[in-house]
Amino acid sequence: MNAGREKPGNRSDQPAGESPPRSTSPSSTPTDSVPPDSITGGERNYPDRETETRYRLLADKALDMISHHAPDGTYLWVSPSANTLLGYEPGELVGTNAYDYFHPDDLAEIQRSHTTIMRGTRVYTVQYRIRRANSSYVWFETNSAVVRDETGDITEIIAISRDISDRKAYEQALRKSEERLKAAQELGRMGNWELDVATLGIEWSEEVYRLFDRDPAVGPPSFEETLNYYTPEDRARVRECLRQAIETANECALDLEVNLPSGRSAVLATLVRVSTDDRGRVVRLYGTVQDITDRKAVERELAEINDRLQAEQQALERKNTALHEVLEQIEHEKEVMLDRVRDNLDQVVMPLLRSLEDRVGAAERELVGLVRGALSELSSPLVHELKALAAALSPRELEICSMIRSGMSSKEIAAALSTSEGTVRNQRKSIRRKLGIDHEQVNLRLFLQELDQVRTRARPKEWGS
Repeated sequence: MNAGREKPGNRSDQPAGESPPRSTSPSSTPTDSVPPDSITGGERNYPDRETETRYRLLADKALDMISHHAPDGTYLWVSPSANTLLGYEPGELVGTNAYDYFHPDDLAEIQRSHTTIMRGTRVYTVQYRIRRANSSYVWFETNSAVVRDETGDITEIIAISRDISDRKAYEQALRKSEERLKAAQELGRMGNWELDVATLGIEWSEEVYRLFDRDPAVGPPSFEETLNYYTPEDRARVRECLRQAIETANECALDLEVNLPSGRSAVLATLVRVSTDDRGRVVRLYGTVQDITDRKAVERELAEINDRLQAEQQALERKNTALHEVLEQIEHEKEVMLDRVRDNLDQVVMPLLRSLEDRVGAAERELVGLVRGALSELSSPLVHELKALAAALSPRELEICSMIRSGMSSKEIAAALSTSEGTVRNQRKSIRRKLGIDHEQVNLRLFLQELDQVRTRARPKEWGS
């Protein structure tokens, strides 16, 4: 450090009457960086040389900056730690006024502390920013006390100062963290609380006061008063939760309904955690409480919707079951009616047709045979089976299938239907395609006959050739 650096000049902005005037007494005369001999009326304040030596050793080795000031704030002596803390050599500060180094925003607070200590306060502590040699500012915390002469007049101010910049940075970071926590709690409608197990004293965050509709100015409620917020059913649950947490040192969680002073009710989710001493005993309970009223309302609404959907689904399943039973009953009745028709044909109609066939001529016999064949196919299971295999078959194709099964050729079918033989061949191809008969070697007549035999194989009586 350059010892010839120009020292800061006198303050020109010091408000009149706000701080004691600078002293013009000999004690204000600059000295080098050793404790002055005129601490009390021009005589040392040390009972002996050994005490003085100890003081000087303490001042030289102290990490805090020790300084002596005239009543107006002028530096009279500064310990060597000024270089470490502020970057000034002690001799650079001696003779200058401390007010020349203070941050402008802190002058008012420093002037109040200066006035207070000059009025007789034994020790005063103040925090402020002071300018370093590189023009940056650091936070100082200074404890000040006055020295009086034999007549009781103040001759000096002794100050012990330390750098608290790290502490201030931590405090600022803590404040920001608390502000963010407060904002997050307000946004999430969540607060935190603590309970002293021994005293049952309760602490609430600001958001908890809002959740319980309680004025923070009133302070937190007592333990019993807190229980009164809850419904009678939930009070027992709260006591049991806290008892288990204290006895087992395990956390617990509850959803509780509260009755608020405003007259409305709310559902609060409460989490309870424990804090133990070095012997493992639970000494404090702490946790969070969050308003989940809206979430619970949505859950109830979703549960009601789910119940309605389940009821509707069950009703639909019952209807489907009933419909299935009705369809089965209809199908059964159809089978019964078909069996009756078959029986009537076998026992009544077919014998009459055979008798008629024996009594008529050749031309009429052929027509009777066609009628008998048509009636036989009408009640045959072949028609139903074909519909099941190929619902796309037209009525004409179904009629042709019956004729093919009976052994009629394409020419005979064309004559019976009054159409061309080519048309019948095209319809046969369509039938094969719809029935899934792709291979040409599969005989359509045999396929249809086999299909019919599967259904009629168990019948004891044939209906004719």
